[in-house]
Amino acid sequence: ILSMIKHESAGQPDAIGDAGYSHGLMQLRINPDDEISPAVETVRRRTSLPYKDPREMTATENIRYGTEYLRLMTSDLGGSFYDGIRAYLCGPGTAKANTSCGSREATERVSDAGGQREQ
Repeated sequence: ILSMIKHESAGQPDAIGDAGYSHGLMQLRINPDDEISPAVETVRRRTSLPYKDPREMTATENIRYGTEYLRLMTSDLGGSFYDGIRAYLCGPGTAKANTSCGSREATERVSDAGGQREQ
């Protein structure tokens, strides 16, 4: 998680990226069309956590939702942390369809966390 925070926001709790659509330490993205965060909505649907707008989250909440989303993506893609990171970065559908999407970024994050990419 620390590696994700380092790469996503450089540890800045108020970081805003992706043309103003990604927010916080874990850079939870807002869909510009409907102002909903797909990651947070996924977490709401599949856990007991309520929906909360990433723009209104505390740093702790941002980490909790981002970590839960990463856990769900890792589980959805067969338990591979590497593939879970790719799904976190690219979206689950894109990560499944395009194995190169997010591969460089995922390798960096896994390596920074002291792991190796699964073969």
